[in-house]
Amino acid sequence: MARAAYEKWMLQVLRNLADVLDGFLLGKTHLIMDRDPIFTAGFRAMLRRAGAKPVRLPSRSPNLNAFIERFLRSIKEECLDRVIRLVRRERLGGLLNYYYREAA
Repeated sequence: MARAAYEKWMLQVLRNLADVLDGFLLGKTHLIMDRDPIFTAGFRAMLRRAGAKPVRLPSRSPNLNAFIERFLRSIKEECLDRVIRLVRRERLGGLLNYYYREAA
């Protein structure tokens, strides 16, 4: 996706979050976000207009939320590997690839 398409999509997500009737941001004063480029200046400005202050995490800070990082790592390594196993079968020296599920 092009950067402009990401920005349009994120602005629509923000409009849904800031809905005056049942939006997630009702009564919230801050929104913590990382430094992903999809959180553009337009997104942050629209967030301020919705009444929430954007709080950007410091750059190069991967361990700010170590508990959730460890939880996600556990899910990836211990659960998903056993629940759904995708197997790739190659043909023609890798030009054709077939993917199918194999029981765990």
